[in-house]
Formats: sequence, structure tokens, C-alpha cells
Amino acid sequence: MRAHDVIARWPCVVVSVVVLAALPAGCGRSRPPMVRTAGTVTLDGKPLPKVRLEFTPAFAGFGGDLLGMA
Repeated sequence: MRAHDVIARWPCVVVSVVVLAALPAGCGRSRPPMVRTAGTVTLDGKPLPKVRLEFTPAFAGFGGDLLGMA
């Protein structure tokens, strides 16, 4: 193997090592705790059919990117 070949492959080796080292870090912080909910959505005292609910966490440090639907 010539020295030129080794030097030419060096950026690929560096990028591979950086990517492999970053994989265990994951995508960020942990999720907020899960909370079970139950109930009936009503309007004027009558259940609403075919309603889409969106729950946004109110935990400090967690943004609106976390969304639960029912």
C-alpha cells in the first residue's frame, strides 16, 4: 500500500470513528414520564363523537415536539 493511498483514506477513517463514537449518545435527553388518562370529552353535557385530542407535555425541559393523541 502506498503512502498516497493511506492519506487518501484518512478522512473516511476519521468520519467513521466520529460516527461510531456518537452512536451511543442517542438522539437527546430522556422522555418525560408516561401518564395514563381517562375520561369523556363533552360539549353542552353531551359526548362528542369522532374527536381528536392532542396532549402536549407541560414538563420543564420538554418541548412541544412530544405529542400524544387519543
